[in-house]
Amino acid sequence: MDHTDTFIVAEVIQQLPDFSVDLITEPGTPEGNLAEKLKDSGLEPYKPMFTSFQVNVDQVVTGEEVEGTFNLIYDSEFKGIEPELKPGMKIVAAIKKGVGEEQKGSYSFTRYGTYYVVDGDYVLSAFQGQSEEMKAFSRDTNGYKLNHLLAEIKELKEN
Repeated sequence: MDHTDTFIVAEVIQQLPDFSVDLITEPGTPEGNLAEKLKDSGLEPYKPMFTSFQVNVDQVVTGEEVEGTFNLIYDSEFKGIEPELKPGMKIVAAIKKGVGEEQKGSYSFTRYGTYYVVDGDYVLSAFQGQSEEMKAFSRDTNGYKLNHLLAEIKELKEN
């Protein structure tokens, strides 16, 4: 909850092509120092790649009001770890507004705070959690009805 702008219920429309981002490499910044070292070594600057899915929002559960269709993204280095979404899937996801020009209008998401909606209105967590608090939340919501999960998210947000 501390690392998200919004929780949404959405339907996946399609997977989009991966895209890369140019890091701002101002002198004196960690990115600038890395770019300088890579340049001195004859290597290309690091350009992170992102995996992207187009989704349509069905409902905002908590947080900033978003609507319509937009892209959900995650760092492509985490393919196989982060959720692989397919067209037609319904999900509940914690999302954060993208940063930088390439991510404008997109929102990032991860397995943390992502649930798959299955069999109409039951939810399955994409990740069970590492901390006891996260594991307890997953135990209390995983396999339950969607409305139960949404009520738990709203209660967490209020506390």
